[in-house]
Amino acid sequence: MIAREIVDKIQEYQRKLASLECKEINIPGFTIYLHEIDTRPNSNFAIPSSPKIPNVRESLELLCRIFESNKRKPRIEFLVEYAKSLIKELPLNNFFEVMRIPLVCCLQETFQEVKPTSITIKKITSRSPLTDIRNLLMIQRECFGYSVPLDRESIIKYRESLNFKPFLAFFDGKPAAIVFLGPVYNGISEIIGLATRPSFRRQGIATTLLSEVLCEAFNEGVDVVFAGAGSEYSFRILTKIGSFQIATLVGYNYRPKILLEVRL
Repeated sequence: MIAREIVDKIQEYQRKLASLECKEINIPGFTIYLHEIDTRPNSNFAIPSSPKIPNVRESLELLCRIFESNKRKPRIEFLVEYAKSLIKELPLNNFFEVMRIPLVCCLQETFQEVKPTSITIKKITSRSPLTDIRNLLMIQRECFGYSVPLDRESIIKYRESLNFKPFLAFFDGKPAAIVFLGPVYNGISEIIGLATRPSFRRQGIATTLLSEVLCEAFNEGVDVVFAGAGSEYSFRILTKIGSFQIATLVGYNYRPKILLEVRL
C-alpha cells in the first residue's frame, strides 16, 4: 500500500468517525461536522472533501456563516498531505493554525510484536463490571487531567456509549495503563488515549499493551492502524512496534477581521 493511498484512507476514516457523533452538512469543498451538545471547537469542525478546492474563498465564507449560525466557532481539520494547498489558502482567509500532530501508522508487514511483560489485559465492553470502567476513567483523570464524572449513573452512561474499544492493563493486580482501539472502516482503525499511570511507567507496560492490541487488530483483518503521536512518549512507543510517520494532522481556527473606524 503506497503512502498516498494510506493518507487518503486515513482522511476518509476521520470523516466516517466524525459522522458517527456529529450532524453532517455538505458544502462545496468541505463537509461540516457539528455536535448536537458539545460546543467545544475540537468537537465541531470541517474536513475538506477533496485535495483541491475551487473557489476557496467563497467556500470558506459559507463555512463560517454555517458555523456562526449554529453558534459554533469555525474550525477546519485535515491532513497536510491530503490537501497541501490549504496550508497557503487558509491564512489568506483569516484562519490560523492551532494544532499540528504527527500521525504514525502500522501495517501488518511492518508490525513488530514485542516480548510481553507480566501484565493482564482486559477488553472493556458494555457488559464489563463498573469497577473496570471506573479504573479506566481514573487512569484518564490521572494522566490527562479529565474524565467523565465518577458517579454511578455517569459511569453506566459512559459504558453504554463507547464507540472505541478500551483495553485496560493490570500490573501486579493493579490498574496500570489504558488504550482505545477505534471502529474498523475500510480496513483501517485508530489508536487513541494511550496512557500509563506515572508510578507504572518505564516498565514496558504501555508497549506490551499496544503490541497486544495491534496483534489482535491485525489477526481480525485490519490492514492499517494509525495514531496521533502528540508527545515524545507516544511517538517512541508507537515506533517501537513498527509504526512510521505517514502524515501530519493540522487544525485551523478562524479569526475575523477587526475593522477599526478611524474618526478624524
